[in-house]
Amino acid sequence: MADAEACRVFVSLVTDRQARILDAGCGTGLVGRRLKQSGYTNIHGNDYSAKMLDEARATDAYRSLEQHDLTLPVETDEPYDAAISVGVFAFSVPSAEHLVNITRSLKPGGIAIVTVNGKAWREVDWESKLDGFDQDYPDARLLGIKTIDYLTADGIDGRLLTLERRK
Repeated sequence: MADAEACRVFVSLVTDRQARILDAGCGTGLVGRRLKQSGYTNIHGNDYSAKMLDEARATDAYRSLEQHDLTLPVETDEPYDAAISVGVFAFSVPSAEHLVNITRSLKPGGIAIVTVNGKAWREVDWESKLDGFDQDYPDARLLGIKTIDYLTADGIDGRLLTLERRK
């Protein structure tokens, strides 16, 4: 599933287990649990749904949790070293132009791993929406796009985006 692959890539890129991490759209805390099991100790989450945040809180994986709409900039007193967002980006909102809200929450050089539902990738034409991303958002850079398993039971693939906050 997407969470396992996203976490695998995240762990390979973010080797500092004390890094300050944002789990953007953390939902029930599945990714936070995986990261905690991988030894990360400074995980912060946000989600639009207060109910989901209650479930994430029960995982004891997060240092902080807050309600947030990812169509808006992430406000933080201290930028994050890295971010991960799994299962949030798909057909409508948040959409491609909102990716920058995650990258702008990072320190310069910080990495973000974001998944996109593959069916939405094709139907909404995410590829064309990301064309020119680096020019449209000079403080962010799209490092790569990889096809991954997403909703395997439904036969839906996904895309894993690797983004960076420019220095």
